[in-house]
Amino acid sequence: SQTMMPATQWWQQLQDRNYGRDLNFEMAIEGNMSLPAELFDTAADNLIDNARIKRLTDLTIQIDIILAADESGPYIEVRDSGWAVPDQIAQKLFSEVVDSDSGLGIGLLQTAKQARQLGFDLYLHCNRDTEVCFILRSMPQGEAQDAGLL
Repeated sequence: SQTMMPATQWWQQLQDRNYGRDLNFEMAIEGNMSLPAELFDTAADNLIDNARIKRLTDLTIQIDIILAADESGPYIEVRDSGWAVPDQIAQKLFSEVVDSDSGLGIGLLQTAKQARQLGFDLYLHCNRDTEVCFILRSMPQGEAQDAGLL
């Protein structure tokens, strides 16, 4: 089970945890929306850490974290302006352990598995040099039903 937390409270805690790390935060949620805090914590921390590792070799990389909502609920995007994830890694990123220069991708694999169990999807939305974007969002209800989650 997941602890549901008001999105605005979770967002403030995320910013507090990452104070001084040269990250750009943008929130586009209105109202009293809640989100599964542990899942969003795990995904955000993992994705931010991965982007910050890239920035160790290129200090000009910009990292943006966006919390927004659509008809399926709240979602988070983590974008960086670094290099694209190599295709051979991107294809396996959420389905198996992948060896890369910065690790084995275990964090993303486990986060994706946790997300699926809760009816969410973690995926690589955009993957090209200067624009890499990962998104965690709720699966459309039909997909979640097909996956046996609802």
